[in-house]
Formats: sequence, C-alpha cells, structure tokens
Amino acid sequence: HFILVLAPASASDAECPNSTNGWGASSDCKSYFWCSDGARSSITYECIQNTIYNVGIAQCVNAAGYDCPGLATTTAATTTAAGTTQSASAGGSGSAGSDPD
Repeated sequence: HFILVLAPASASDAECPNSTNGWGASSDCKSYFWCSDGARSSITYECIQNTIYNVGIAQCVNAAGYDCPGLATTTAATTTAAGTTQSASAGGSGSAGSDPD
C-alpha cells in the first residue's frame, strides 16, 4: 500500500532533460514527477518517510536498500507513425509509468 503526497516542485529539480518522456526523480530521490517531451508536469509526488524514488522500477523503495543516483529519468517507449517503437532516454532505465495529467 502506498500513500501519495503532493507537494510543490523544488526549483532546483524542476527541469526534465530535453525530449524526455517518463518519470523523473529529484536529485535527492525523495520526490518524483512526470516528464513529457522534456516538459515537467506541474505535479510533484513525494515518497513517504524512509523511502526514496527508484526510477528503474518507477516506485518508492526503502532508502536503506537503494543508492540514489541523483537527478534521473526513466525511459518511455513511443510508437512512430510507421508503427515502430522507439525509446527516449535521459539517464536511468526501467519500466515507464503513465502520464499523471
């Protein structure tokens, strides 16, 4: 069971890498947000006490068992007009979430 807490974005972690689609984490991994084509969602999600966000599996995990890599994002697959699948990535890897907006 997860508890979701919404909080305002911190200015230092508000940027998404260009052309990135997927979940991004703050540099301390205590919060995360959605990136869509390099634009950051206006919603910031916070992990509960003693957990941090793991972009590789797109969820908050026990802080004692995970080393936060700093600002990172997951990879999201997109389908082109030709029907082929491409991936956009800017660090991190793993399963992509869905757009929360």
